[in-house]
Amino acid sequence: MGRKSKYSADFKLMIIHEAETLGITRTSRLYSISDHTIRTWKLIYKYQGIQGLEPTHSNNTYSKEYKASLVEEYQKSDEKLEEFAIRHGLRGRTQLSQWIMRYNESILEDH
Repeated sequence: MGRKSKYSADFKLMIIHEAETLGITRTSRLYSISDHTIRTWKLIYKYQGIQGLEPTHSNNTYSKEYKASLVEEYQKSDEKLEEFAIRHGLRGRTQLSQWIMRYNESILEDH
């Protein structure tokens, strides 16, 4: 099943630039977008560029080996979960946190 993004990449970029001028909290209130969402967009833009802000219309698939290698690399790092995930091409922390739980329970699978 496809996805439909609520916001375009151009809109997200405009919000990022506005947050740099007005501040995240003020921009958040002005557009009724959470502070966390704006911070996430900023991280995505920093590490993935405008392409990272583009809406995706399908889910990505990752091998069990890739997931395990990312989990192991994260566990050795001192980086914040969200920044680590986005730096490695994921959209946010949720996906990686689920992989960590499954890895720790030895039930990590291909998907």
